[in-house]
Amino acid sequence: GAQDVMNGRKKTNKVKVTSDEQLPLRGFLKCPKGGRTLTGSPSKGKTQWYFYYHYKSSCGFRLNAECVNTDFMDHLRNFHPFQP
Repeated sequence: GAQDVMNGRKKTNKVKVTSDEQLPLRGFLKCPKGGRTLTGSPSKGKTQWYFYYHYKSSCGFRLNAECVNTDFMDHLRNFHPFQP
C-alpha cells in the first residue's frame, strides 16, 4: 500500500511528461487578460497529451501550444539576415 511506497519497498509507475520541447515559449508570452507571463502545462486527452500556454486556471485563458509554436515559427521564417 501507501506505506510500502513511502518506505521504498514498492515502485510507483509515474508517467514523465517532458514539456521543455513542447513549450519553448513559456515565460516569453503575456496573458492578454492581465499582462502576466504565461507558463505552460500538459493536459491528458483520451489518447495523448496536449500542451497549453496559460497563466492560471482561474483566469480561463489558454492557448494550444502546438498552434502557437507553429505560428511563431512561420512568423520567424519571414525574417532574413541583414547582408551588407
